[in-house]
Amino acid sequence: MVGWFVITGVSNIILEKHCSIKILRVCLLVGVASLVMSVVAVIIYAVDLGKNVEVPCRETYHGTCDTKHYDVKLSRGVKSSLLLFTLAQAVVSSVLIFFLFRERRSFAQYDSLTASPPVTPTSATPPDLN
Repeated sequence: MVGWFVITGVSNIILEKHCSIKILRVCLLVGVASLVMSVVAVIIYAVDLGKNVEVPCRETYHGTCDTKHYDVKLSRGVKSSLLLFTLAQAVVSSVLIFFLFRERRSFAQYDSLTASPPVTPTSATPPDLN
């Protein structure tokens, strides 16, 4: 997750001077893809946590629990942490998508400046001044 923030920051610094509506659309598309993958991951983690319930502790003759209890407990802890981080990443992605979408509207006023001029006839006859 930290790698994505570094890549995003570096690309933001580089592209800030050369921003165009095409680059903005690509960033918006990547953000939406990231959000969709985050939502899918949250669903998978939630279903997996629901299926793998915690195993009760069965004490061994040493006075400790069996290894299955500790394995499931560790697995649920890791998956819960991943679920929490994925939720945070989904929130950050949705906020960035909102900002990009809002920024896209500000490009609309410049579309008329970058649009190609209307086609004019090249073989116009000059007016007869006689």
